[in-house]
Amino acid sequence: MYHGDLMEYVSLIREIGFGVDLVEGRDDKAVRRAIHDIIHRVAIPYLREAGLDLSSILLRILIFTPNPDKVEDNVIVNELPLKFGKIIIEKHAGGAQFDNTIASIVVLEINIPKQTLHQYRQASSDAQRC
Repeated sequence: MYHGDLMEYVSLIREIGFGVDLVEGRDDKAVRRAIHDIIHRVAIPYLREAGLDLSSILLRILIFTPNPDKVEDNVIVNELPLKFGKIIIEKHAGGAQFDNTIASIVVLEINIPKQTLHQYRQASSDAQRC
């Protein structure tokens, strides 16, 4: 996990996902579904195609679920389709619980180093001129 200065980074993509476990009342299952909700709507694989160095990306994941202590970090990381260099996972009590139904919300924020942003903008600008 990353414990450095977030001021070195710029937010590139921020997406919110929603997941529910209707039967077993498991927070980890609802969180995994929320992550899948995000992945199926965001072009995360595009990051590699765009020439961004995945090892320089800081991925910040905010989890809001009724029982955050029941969700292990490795379960969250294993759901991601790509391996990022730095990951911050923050778990908060939230979401909703009713009988055996658990609803969780996940916010996924992809951050790139400020220096990389300048290089990326320049490359995009050059590509548009061609």
